[in-house]
Amino acid sequence: MAKMIFDEMDEKYENVDFEELFDNEYANEEYLVRGIAQRWDGSGCGHVDKKPFPSILKAIWGATEGWGICFVRVYEEKYGRLMLDVVHHDGTNHLEIREITKKGREVIDNDYGYVDKAAFRKGCTRNVKFTKKY
Repeated sequence: MAKMIFDEMDEKYENVDFEELFDNEYANEEYLVRGIAQRWDGSGCGHVDKKPFPSILKAIWGATEGWGICFVRVYEEKYGRLMLDVVHHDGTNHLEIREITKKGREVIDNDYGYVDKAAFRKGCTRNVKFTKKY
């Protein structure tokens, strides 16, 4: 079962300090965002942002760019997988934020700074650590 961290559509998360939660010493590594971008007509396509993000907070905001008005839902699945749903006028994007490893950084550097090859290659990313509990 997923543990909800933040849901912009649920009033009980109104007082969550989003920046404190995702912009701290534990959450400032390099991250990539990958997943499925879905549309109103049922079609979906793979989604990987082209460049890495320097913090989880910037990865979340980066994943919402280009979709107009949208709502964000952040939750943790088993084994520390940080998931992000971006609900927008065309549908919902189901995304995962992954920390880039040293091996992943080497793959990105060899691909002109793009994260495409590192996004799904084994050993290039790992689950994120955004608080000291990990």
